[in-house]
Amino acid sequence: MRARLLPIAALAAVALLATACAEEDGQAGPAPDGNGQATSTPHEDGSADAGTDLPHSGAPAVTDPLPKSVLDGDPCDALTQEQLDMALGSGTPRGSRADLDATGPGCDWNSAQTDFAAIQIGFVTETGQGLSATYANTRPQQDVFEETDPVAGYPAVKYQRTENNDECSMAVGISDEYSVTVHLASSVEARERGTHPCDSTYRVAEMLVNNLKDKA
Repeated sequence: MRARLLPIAALAAVALLATACAEEDGQAGPAPDGNGQATSTPHEDGSADAGTDLPHSGAPAVTDPLPKSVLDGDPCDALTQEQLDMALGSGTPRGSRADLDATGPGCDWNSAQTDFAAIQIGFVTETGQGLSATYANTRPQQDVFEETDPVAGYPAVKYQRTENNDECSMAVGISDEYSVTVHLASSVEARERGTHPCDSTYRVAEMLVNNLKDKA
């Protein structure tokens, strides 16, 4: 049995409905992608569309941005085997690519120890709007959407489709244009221990961003 990595498909449907409603009201905006992010095409220099002021929609500015080059390479190499085993249990197999044309590269891992523990990360390189797209499009669709302590010095938010869910997602802005996402599904054992999934997600996000900082 594979773990339950559901937010991409679920948010895609919700985002499309939200866009349709906005267009009916005469307020069409950038089309969201499968992560609920508004999409715009970055220029060759990596900047967002000229008409887009960043940040927007209440998203915080990134004061010490990382270069886009830290997101080069295979996202399945973004976490070490030791880090994966720490998060998902020993013997975690190599991840599978989970790329999305509208957002960018991604990878997911399933625990070898339990049916339900899993991690998915995404490098949001294609929207050109970083956390601003998350604030504009993901926030309205979530029961829980809260800023967290900075992740390795970078602004972040956590969100859940329903409160008391055993899954949690985080988005971390590494620049005003680019972000990374982490989605985690808790193991049965973690839930029995009372470990909140967002606490586990934060730890994975921190490991991920520190690894990216090492590439800068």
